[in-house]
Amino acid sequence: MQQRLFYFGCLLLLTQLSACHMNMIQTSNQSVQKALLQAPSERPEEIKALFNSAHTSAVFITYDGQQFNRYGNALARAQNAYIPASTFKMLNALIGLQHHKVSTSEVFKWKGEKRSFAAWEKDLNLAQAMQLSAVPVYQELA
Repeated sequence: MQQRLFYFGCLLLLTQLSACHMNMIQTSNQSVQKALLQAPSERPEEIKALFNSAHTSAVFITYDGQQFNRYGNALARAQNAYIPASTFKMLNALIGLQHHKVSTSEVFKWKGEKRSFAAWEKDLNLAQAMQLSAVPVYQELA
């Protein structure tokens, strides 16, 4: 079960990251459109089932240098580009943890400056920052 949750977490992260890459794809290019419409070749039903069991709809795209593959349970979503929005917060946190630039218990000190939201105007650890989507913490981490 823990391994399935780990894989699901990885899939979720890749789902969010794929939105970033869609902005770079020019959908007017016929070969790219054709590649996006192709069915993924590896484990598509397992991945779809993971998203279904989590009661969420998602898609992520992989590119091996020659071909795009779509995975998930909302494959039509891959036809549109989306902004990455807060997906970089997850990636920054994971990179920071992996490279020991931050720990789960580290507290990011608020220096008293006005922030966009009152909820951000306090000391926050990484988990609290993630919950509040606190941009200043992730700017400091980056």
